[in-house]
Amino acid sequence: MHEITYYLPREIKTKQVAVVLVCDDKKISRGIAVCSKNDQFNRKRGRMIAMGRAQKAFATQETSDKNDIVFKFEDMGLPDEFDAMGSYQPDLTDFETDLLSKLPAE
Repeated sequence: MHEITYYLPREIKTKQVAVVLVCDDKKISRGIAVCSKNDQFNRKRGRMIAMGRAQKAFATQETSDKNDIVFKFEDMGLPDEFDAMGSYQPDLTDFETDLLSKLPAE
């Protein structure tokens, strides 16, 4: 199993965002952590939250309930592919597809 962490560049969104992809040969999940405007951004904490969401989606093979989102991803300038905080078999961004193509075969 592979875990990839990345952070969205500030110029393409309105808040600090950590993203973790968890994958193996057959399945993939994505976890997202968005820093509240009231919080001080902490990369380690954001990564841990996103990783927990990605691992949960991977283990349960379910996408988190999109209705639980208290904000709209579109309003934050996030990629269209981001539609839940924890996604199983998500539509990948071009950047994510490129990252995954560089992983060694298992």
